[in-house]
Amino acid sequence: MIAPDDLGQFASWTMKGSIRVSLLLYAASLLMMLESRTADWVAKSQRGRWMRLSWSMGLIAFLAHVAATFHYVHEWSHEDAVERTRQVSGFGEGIYFSYLFTFLWMVDVVWWNFAAESYADRTVYIGWLLHGYMLFMVFNATIVFESGTLRWTAVALLVALAWRWSKLRRSERPPPFVRNGV
Repeated sequence: MIAPDDLGQFASWTMKGSIRVSLLLYAASLLMMLESRTADWVAKSQRGRWMRLSWSMGLIAFLAHVAATFHYVHEWSHEDAVERTRQVSGFGEGIYFSYLFTFLWMVDVVWWNFAAESYADRTVYIGWLLHGYMLFMVFNATIVFESGTLRWTAVALLVALAWRWSKLRRSERPPPFVRNGV
């Protein structure tokens, strides 16, 4: 296992830069989702196209982070990733929650890009469960286990999301995560 601080500048930038881009796109996507309307979910509106593009590009940036981390830090070793997770969190099997996060985001992006009507018609509970799990993982990855700029950026983004969500909850229209849900 290679400590991230011992990596070269390119490797470090690739891992840190890609996760920061992913985090910003993730937050932008969620903010747009909170403001979404029916046409947005099938990407027939300009906002909907930007929302889906941001969501998809966030995943691509995240996958770049995962690939860079597995290449530069773990040398493509699952066992090494488990051990590093154990060192950081005290629970090596927690890596499987990260794998699930990656899988769910990939399924969601593929579903939205290739079956937008079906995606838009899904039950609201799928969206709430997905985003609840993803926010839980983002919170832990960026606030509990990180420090410095990334932690404070994540705090600011999550506070902005919570503020916007609470404002929408008090309005006439609760925020959906699908067009037909609630």
